[in-house]
Amino acid sequence: MDSTISSDTRFDIIDFNHLSPELDWHRLGAGSFGSVYRAEYLGLPVAVKEIFSRTDYNVEKYFARECKILQEARHPNIVQYIGLCLAPPGPPKHDYQPDSDEEENAPPVVGKKARPAAKRILIISEYLPKGNLRGHLITHATGPSLSWRLRLSFAIDITRSIAYLHERRCLHRDLKLENCLITDNFRIKLCDFGFARLEAKNEEEVRRLSYCGTDGYMSPEILRGEPFGLATDIYSLGILFCELITLKLTGQ
Repeated sequence: MDSTISSDTRFDIIDFNHLSPELDWHRLGAGSFGSVYRAEYLGLPVAVKEIFSRTDYNVEKYFARECKILQEARHPNIVQYIGLCLAPPGPPKHDYQPDSDEEENAPPVVGKKARPAAKRILIISEYLPKGNLRGHLITHATGPSLSWRLRLSFAIDITRSIAYLHERRCLHRDLKLENCLITDNFRIKLCDFGFARLEAKNEEEVRRLSYCGTDGYMSPEILRGEPFGLATDIYSLGILFCELITLKLTGQ
């Protein structure tokens, strides 16, 4: 797996021994391609995304693309990429230890059964302890912590992150509350670029665009299997705005 990635892009490589002992990691959530953990790097808290190999997806392709986009992104509303880490082979040695009630509701691994790769690959990024926007809206659905001023600020931050990506002709393709992380001073940072890619430049690239996203946020053209572009993120952004305004969340 690592040979495919290294041929595409140069990455900042982090020594696995500079991370905190794996038994001390705390899992924050799980998805189709892997799990995210809270750990420490040189004594500082970080988020560690572990990639699982799969039989129904070219995980290496998505992983390399995510690393490249994060590495090149420099924006206050996009999560800060720290580096790539090659971990010793074998299954993770840590247990599922959610940090809060919100994390206990993290989505399970879906699709065909995932398994740890023989050579485990980790994406290291900054850790934001306040969690994601969906959890915040659920926890603080009433009260001063969800003032209109704060909701407007959230909406502006998310829009700025998407505008930055679209200026570079990059689609996120999985914009949702769970991928909007909250900083200590209540700013939003966009994360999870596993489905992100550059906009198609010709008809052949359009035909190769894959069906992806999250139910409730996917645009009509994706659901119909039609060609799509930057506008698909704007549709998802509109769903997010509706959630911020009404506090009625998708899936509820």
